[in-house]
Amino acid sequence: GQGARLFLLGPEWGCAGACDCGCFRRCGQLRLTPIMDDGDGGSEPSSPRRFAPAWCGSRWSWPIRLIFLGGGQPPEMTSRQWRVVSAVMAAGFFSHFDDDLLPLCLRQLQRTLDIPEPQVCLLLSVVATGKGGAAFMSVLADVLGRRVVFFCSIVAFSLLSVISAFQRSVWGFVALQLIARVFLAGKDSMSNTYLVEETDPKCRGWVIGTCQSVAVTGGGCAVILFGAIGGLEDGWRYLYGLASLQLFFLAPVWRLLPERSRGGKEARGEELRRDALRRLSCWRRLTASLRSGLRPLRLLATAYPKRAVACLFVNANNGFALTPSVVLKVKHLQDVHGLSPAAVSAVVLGSGIAALVVFPLLGRISDKGGRRTLLCSFMTVCPVGVLLF
Repeated sequence: GQGARLFLLGPEWGCAGACDCGCFRRCGQLRLTPIMDDGDGGSEPSSPRRFAPAWCGSRWSWPIRLIFLGGGQPPEMTSRQWRVVSAVMAAGFFSHFDDDLLPLCLRQLQRTLDIPEPQVCLLLSVVATGKGGAAFMSVLADVLGRRVVFFCSIVAFSLLSVISAFQRSVWGFVALQLIARVFLAGKDSMSNTYLVEETDPKCRGWVIGTCQSVAVTGGGCAVILFGAIGGLEDGWRYLYGLASLQLFFLAPVWRLLPERSRGGKEARGEELRRDALRRLSCWRRLTASLRSGLRPLRLLATAYPKRAVACLFVNANNGFALTPSVVLKVKHLQDVHGLSPAAVSAVVLGSGIAALVVFPLLGRISDKGGRRTLLCSFMTVCPVGVLLF
């Protein structure tokens, strides 16, 4: 077909690359493997070569491998998978920076915008409801395409964060942050979709854990900057204004992300379904996508009702227990314990460094030992930590 080329493999690659199980078989024959165009400007072999970044083998890279990679070597993945993971990591770094600004700057916001103490939790509750827009953004991705929704979400919440820095009224700030949370949740939903669809199950836990570790690094940068300029009168405005920096990284990230999923029966069926949707009018396309988006929830509720109720119960309790501690801990440290922004930064960074190491390590453990046992164990330990705090 058009775009096909020949890829000559050496004698040590008898099976023409990595098979599904990741093993290699040594053979003295040469193989010719056709390389087909993957539809988004790049080329991938039919049995794509799997590799780990060369810098990971350097002896000087052990601090990065210890913090971000769970203390070991990264898994071998194809070039397409590395591109997707790199793009999602970059986007997660900046989105976590934006998401952490509200709890960090809450006391400064309260003082600058004259927010009464009884309205602080109301403000946080209204802003947090925006994350419910992830479901709508996921449906919209079926209409417009996931890459378009992904990047439009990044542009939208970045601009809304910058505009929030110039607000003088509390409800103007709340309205902008509410809409920003809708797009932030949409970006997170698309990121999870990319990671689940593009990575292999045997390394998916490590990939998601490493992406979370990089995202926490973005929050760590926000904490460091808060310690430096959070004590200024309008320091929170400068921090929200820094959200514009991520707009300069959109072009390279756009080129890294593909629109279509990898090959396979499910991916081809998904592509055929999208082609059928494009032939419909915009309204019919939206209603069809909405029905398609609700169908998995309906099937989950009817086929596995007990499992669905258990998941909803656990997630509801998890949010109920953790949200107050996450959004109010910095304000608590400043109001009750009298810590300065620099002291708060030092306290929060201590726990953040631990999270950098734990996320990829737990992901690597889940790939080897199973996810259900690990999830249940830490969901049991987490409320205990909240109670101790």
